[in-house]
Amino acid sequence: MGANYQESLQYPSLNVRGMAAGGVGAVVTSVVPSEAVAEIDIRTTPETDGRRLYELVRAHIERSGYHLVDGEPTDAERVQFDKLARFTLGPIQNAMRMPIDSTGGRWANAALRAPTAPQPGEPPVQIRMMGGTVPTDVLIEALQLQFLLVSTVNDDNNQHAADENLRIGHFVTGIETVYSLLTTPYPL
Repeated sequence: MGANYQESLQYPSLNVRGMAAGGVGAVVTSVVPSEAVAEIDIRTTPETDGRRLYELVRAHIERSGYHLVDGEPTDAERVQFDKLARFTLGPIQNAMRMPIDSTGGRWANAALRAPTAPQPGEPPVQIRMMGGTVPTDVLIEALQLQFLLVSTVNDDNNQHAADENLRIGHFVTGIETVYSLLTTPYPL
């Protein structure tokens, strides 16, 4: 969906976060594993309901011939069903979005063009929505405030793992960006 990466982030997505079955390396065996595990997450958008998406995935798995259980399958279930799977719903977070032309969006745009900004006068890159369900919903709903996310990382966004990095230049411009935001008065 979407003509480019940024457009595709405006739609829900299903991500395979990890898969495991059997053993490799020092724990390798020639035994067929008794189970295989896949961890998935569903990234939502403000227009989608996480529970509905969960139910759609669940229905797809069942249409594929699997009998679904909520907990560890019993021995009786293992005998009765050829295709048996456990499918468990984790926490559901609501995706949030603040319009770019809102009061907060206009303020951030001005702050990021201010003389204290890393590139004064230059228009900042504005992205309608970040990829994934960023866990902002609890704070937004509790505080009833607008929000915005200001990314200060490398353009490749590779800062999620221990072996990834943050360029020193991005660290410096990140500090300048935050300083510009903190020193620009917010319109009341």
